[in-house]
Amino acid sequence: MGAIHAKRRRAAHRFAALRTAPVHAHREVRVGIQTTRSRATHRSASQRSASHRSTHTERFAWAFEESVTPTPDRKDANTMAIHAADTAPNIREAAWLYVQAGLCALPAVRKGSDKRVGLSSWKRYQTERPSAFDLQRWFQDGGVNSVCIVCGAVSGNLEMIDFDTAGEAGAASDEFTAWRDAVELAAPGLFDRLVIQCTPSGGRHAIYRCEAAVAGNMKLAQRRIDCEGPETITIDGKGHAPRRDGDDAWRAVITLIETRGEGGLFLCAPSEGYSVGQGRLAEPPVLTPEEREILLQAARELDETPREIVTGGEPAWTPAPVPRGDGQRPGEDFNARGDVRWILQNHGWRLTRTGAPGTNEHWLRPGKAAGTSATLKPIDDVPVFYVFSSNAPPFEAGKAYTPFAVYALLEHGGDFAAAAAALALEGYGDARAAHVDYGVDLSGFAPLNGSAAVVASEPPEPPPAPDLEPTPFPEQLLDVPGFIARLMAYDLATATRPQPVLALAGAVCAQAVLAARKVRDQRGNRTNLYCVGVARTGAGKNNALRSAQRVLHNAGMERHMWTGGVASDAGLVKSVEQEPSRLFLIDEFGRFLATIGDAKKAPHLYQVVSALMALYSSADSAYATKAYADDARNKVIDQPCVSLLGMTTPNRFYESLTSESVQDGFVGRMLVFETSGLPQRSRPDDVEPPEALIEAARWWGEFRPGGNLSGVHPRPLLVRSTPEADAVFDELADQVDTQLAGDDESAQALWARAEEKACRLALVYACSADRESPVIDGDAARWACGLARHITESMMRAVKHWVSDSIFDARQKKVVRIMQRAGGQMTGFHFARATQRMSKRERDEVLENLIVTGQVRVDEVASDAGKGGRPRIVYTLVGE
Repeated sequence: MGAIHAKRRRAAHRFAALRTAPVHAHREVRVGIQTTRSRATHRSASQRSASHRSTHTERFAWAFEESVTPTPDRKDANTMAIHAADTAPNIREAAWLYVQAGLCALPAVRKGSDKRVGLSSWKRYQTERPSAFDLQRWFQDGGVNSVCIVCGAVSGNLEMIDFDTAGEAGAASDEFTAWRDAVELAAPGLFDRLVIQCTPSGGRHAIYRCEAAVAGNMKLAQRRIDCEGPETITIDGKGHAPRRDGDDAWRAVITLIETRGEGGLFLCAPSEGYSVGQGRLAEPPVLTPEEREILLQAARELDETPREIVTGGEPAWTPAPVPRGDGQRPGEDFNARGDVRWILQNHGWRLTRTGAPGTNEHWLRPGKAAGTSATLKPIDDVPVFYVFSSNAPPFEAGKAYTPFAVYALLEHGGDFAAAAAALALEGYGDARAAHVDYGVDLSGFAPLNGSAAVVASEPPEPPPAPDLEPTPFPEQLLDVPGFIARLMAYDLATATRPQPVLALAGAVCAQAVLAARKVRDQRGNRTNLYCVGVARTGAGKNNALRSAQRVLHNAGMERHMWTGGVASDAGLVKSVEQEPSRLFLIDEFGRFLATIGDAKKAPHLYQVVSALMALYSSADSAYATKAYADDARNKVIDQPCVSLLGMTTPNRFYESLTSESVQDGFVGRMLVFETSGLPQRSRPDDVEPPEALIEAARWWGEFRPGGNLSGVHPRPLLVRSTPEADAVFDELADQVDTQLAGDDESAQALWARAEEKACRLALVYACSADRESPVIDGDAARWACGLARHITESMMRAVKHWVSDSIFDARQKKVVRIMQRAGGQMTGFHFARATQRMSKRERDEVLENLIVTGQVRVDEVASDAGKGGRPRIVYTLVGE
């Protein structure tokens, strides 16, 4: 009996291991991780590299998964799940093995062409895998004949590409074969890593996981078929209803290739008629976002539907004969001989891949690291820009654009009349285009009086590429073990637009306030930090604030947060007096900074900066409030440990910086976490933080190294550093000394506190990695010094481009930024349009000073031979 009971206990433990909390962004559950490691010795080096390839989102997701799911006892059972799921003898066993392998498997019903989930409601399983008890209840009577798998984050970012049509005699369709060949050409070996499943109709499924979150279901390639009337047509066993098009013809659209992504599902083996022909369904490969994009782009290029081409409109010509006899307008002329690539590159688009003449060029939108966002291909000798991305404003996904439309949208905000006028001025269209009335005053586009103008046949060479975009955040700095990794995973799993860099800022501040007044390093540094997250509007800034707030609240630590804003320095100090371990959470921090930095606008707030600076430096001693005649009002706060987490947009933040805030050291105390681009939107459910995360926060709340009097006079635990860590800190100190020895006062102010911030960051790292026995080791020091160095160097560039000494200097730097974003060259028309918010006097003063000081050169560039147009005025930014 004892043996029987022990066997039952082991079985119950294995079933319990399948129960999971809702998750939204993970790659592998325990099965995938352990099996990959145990089988690594049997794989080639390239296979191991591909199997272990991971990015920050994937790694954070593992931490989230580990924090909410028990670890199984036996790897043997896990390995069995990987190998046996595809060929399980019955549906129930297959479903159990799929779930154990980290896939969300559900019962399915298949009757003819009707395929659906065998549950009355399955919405919850889009974010939560079923438990062993769910599976037993669904499959126990043997009446279920099919199983399906839910795609998306719940199955580790699983995605399936569905090739619906079949070839002859069950062979692969022409579309699948063409897609396979295109993938192999673009990335040799990628196709062989995919799981390929055959369907009862002869179609194919290509199955894989992705390191990053996947989108919802997408139609990648379709075909339009002419029909005689509205009667439904049947193709490959599926009915398609024709619709009447704008030309009054009946046409049906069939989908050739589509995906099943977030919120989607598909039937799978061993359901009747389904079989896996390549790979193992329980062990799908994990692709990088770049590899996934290759698969999707290869499918998109097989789309056969006509594309709507945006051409734009132009003002009509004066009805008179023209010398050339063709009546060509500026936009038409630009379509024929304009350089649309130069315009795209000036606006941040990048050409990533080209093929033979006449084939697709692949372009990547601004803010995206890899993949294809659009293609450029000649149609009837006119380059057509076809956009796939839904995050590439002002373009719309699924539309094609002529060069003139691209020019009008990017250079003139969609004003096609102004675009035509500018092109006419630059010599496009008939020679008399310059005399057509476009309602635009062109008189101000001559060089300034007294400036040298050179008539040239070609524009001057463009300047070096600008460095306005933030430096990419080093990926290795996103790895902080323990509490920070788990909080980041929760943040990313619940974010509409996941922002790993901002998630790091929020998690670091949460750990900082949890360990406040409880730990110190050998130099006396504490964990108080001032962190600022910077991202564009609508990019998902607030989720980091929300996640930190939610974890602290659920752990009963809400007294340590302050979200009510700061009305004065006295209010700030009073809040710290009430709770010396305080985290201030400030949304729209740039606006707050602009307000407290101007003594004339808000004198009662101006002293907030002084209070914040003093509190920052008082964590290891005491902070004395303002001196009053009444001794009862004079307060001393023992070892205040104040941290700050603010979120803002780039323009709002950098425009609020002043020379004073840089020189007095306030900016030098900040850690600015900046990210660029617009992450892909997801639709996560609202879930509570994992219990392991809450328990870690509670542990810090109960930790009192100074005993019961720690709240009055803290006696922080000493966290020592290793010799390896000390050597890393010494390297950073040498770099700081070099900067302080220079003549740049801004550089001195920013670098002066770099080592101090690194020490505090390393202390936070140590507390996150091992709360019970924290040690500042080499890993902690390298991470902290790397982060401090990256942020300081990034701020140096920002100060150069943004911080000014006067209103005129601010206006001049803004003009330089405008020209840099335009590629360093602008025609007179473009320059006037880009600076239209300035008065003519302000514009002329700035431009004249830039020319006199040698920062800008002005040239007259002759129109093309035979065009008869007037010369163009071109302003060129001179590189340093």
